[in-house]
Amino acid sequence: MMFRSMMFGALLVLSVGCRVTTKVDAGCVGITCPTGGGVGAGGGTGGSTGGGTGGSTGGSGGSIGGGSGGGTVSDGGVATTITAAKGSTYPAKVALQGVVVTAVSFARKSTSTCAGTTPGVNASFWVADPSNSEIGVWVEKFHCDGDVEYFPQVGDILNVSGVIGFESNFQHQEGFRVMVKSQYDYISGKPQGYVCAATSTPPCEPFIVTKTGSMAALPVPSKPITFGGGSGAIKAEQGLRGARIKIDGPLTVADINPNFMHRVSALGAADNVYYGFELSNGVLVNNFRTRDGAALEDGGISHCDVRWIVGDGGTVTFPNGIVGVWDTYTMSPCEDGGTNPYCGRNIKGFVPGADAGVTYTNVLYPTDCADLTP
Repeated sequence: MMFRSMMFGALLVLSVGCRVTTKVDAGCVGITCPTGGGVGAGGGTGGSTGGGTGGSTGGSGGSIGGGSGGGTVSDGGVATTITAAKGSTYPAKVALQGVVVTAVSFARKSTSTCAGTTPGVNASFWVADPSNSEIGVWVEKFHCDGDVEYFPQVGDILNVSGVIGFESNFQHQEGFRVMVKSQYDYISGKPQGYVCAATSTPPCEPFIVTKTGSMAALPVPSKPITFGGGSGAIKAEQGLRGARIKIDGPLTVADINPNFMHRVSALGAADNVYYGFELSNGVLVNNFRTRDGAALEDGGISHCDVRWIVGDGGTVTFPNGIVGVWDTYTMSPCEDGGTNPYCGRNIKGFVPGADAGVTYTNVLYPTDCADLTP
């Protein structure tokens, strides 16, 4: 097979992909592009829109502390900073003030309405403390949550209220993740048509987001090439979950089929879907927003699928390193063995190939092709 290689970064900025079987792409200038073959589809569908559609909560109670050093809940038991929120006993009420959007996981306008006639927006995104971008947390907005029309953009300055807790154990990819959302999923025995509001029976802490301004993107802290603890490290760098970071290079793609990111289904070993790749320093990278064909919020389509390039016999190098959000990942398969992990009847999340009882690990989430060319 012909040897093919690609460098992401200073030597070649990839703005679009290299799959010339269907098109000629400007990103292939100066290299030999793949012409066929490839690997099975990977990367998942990305970003659930949950946060008010029901389901189990998985793991309420306890404190993770996040790595921002814990914190003290203020203002009558309501956390007003990410540090204080992560130091709370979950689920706990939060009223974050002046946090900044650092990355968007998913955002789409809904086709259905809640109160009024305007369809709201389903979104999940990360916010950080403007004075320390290493202190971050994931946020989930259901389309009925206010501001119903809020569509997240990097640099938005927000006030966010709701509760901090965990994503459901049964949610593929994001399960077990520390997050801020409404209290809806933490209330058992909800009557049909239940609405999350302080005046509901039983009462429910709603999720409310208010944009107060905008600013340039927060600085992205650099981490050494040793970040992540080496190949196979489970739950490495717990203190930086929710933070957008840059891992210094040079790095290469070492494995496009890491066992930890294999889709589990009735197909067994024949299932060729993997939700990311492994770097030469052992860090796992989720590619749900950078795989070929991933739809982005600006209407664009991603064309920087490094798994496809390596699967076609090439190599991929990141001379300047790679950027993304460091957060949790779990595999929650459909209980009937189906290949759609968002089937609605899922098995509690786990990490394929890891020791028994390992429910999640930490991986890097690039959110667009630019994160591969820092």
